[in-house]
Amino acid sequence: MRRWELCLLLALACPVAAEQIWSLEPVKRPDAPEAKALPGPILNPIDAFVQQKLVRANLKPSPKADRSILLRRISLDLTGLPPTAERLETFVNDPRSTRSAYRELVEELLASPHYGERWAQHWLDVIRWAETVGFETNLERTDAWHYRDWVIKALNDDIPYDRFILHQIAGDVTGEDAALGFLVSGPANLPGQIGRD
Repeated sequence: MRRWELCLLLALACPVAAEQIWSLEPVKRPDAPEAKALPGPILNPIDAFVQQKLVRANLKPSPKADRSILLRRISLDLTGLPPTAERLETFVNDPRSTRSAYRELVEELLASPHYGERWAQHWLDVIRWAETVGFETNLERTDAWHYRDWVIKALNDDIPYDRFILHQIAGDVTGEDAALGFLVSGPANLPGQIGRD
């Protein structure tokens, strides 16, 4: 097949293929299932979609979680740590409504320094942060902790995402020098490290 024939074939095939790619379709808000036709409490459209899937799969919803389960779930989700026995007792015996006590608990956990530690892990994993350069020699990066601590603090301070990214790309200009650790945080095959132990 000649080159021009191949180009023509590809050009003709692309529009057909593009019509079938779901990610190229315009975004449409689906209609929520009719709540009256579904069992169980429907507090919002998401509940309706979940209930509809459960009905189709012939499944029943899980029972409502008690306070101890709620505390354990939210504590592990936001801080990565299980609740202490004292915190569990306080939350379970709180005389306020579960919704009110839970709302306060979420705010308390978001204000915890462990929140930033837990969620920084995800960012640091994505950018492949490590305290060594990796590869065969695996040399230590003695000052890598500055960047890790900056990410934790940024998350705990709830800085907007655009500022979070800006500081990591132009920290020398914005005054956030530690944020520049982003630029050198992944594995690196540095000149001169080959053959060193």
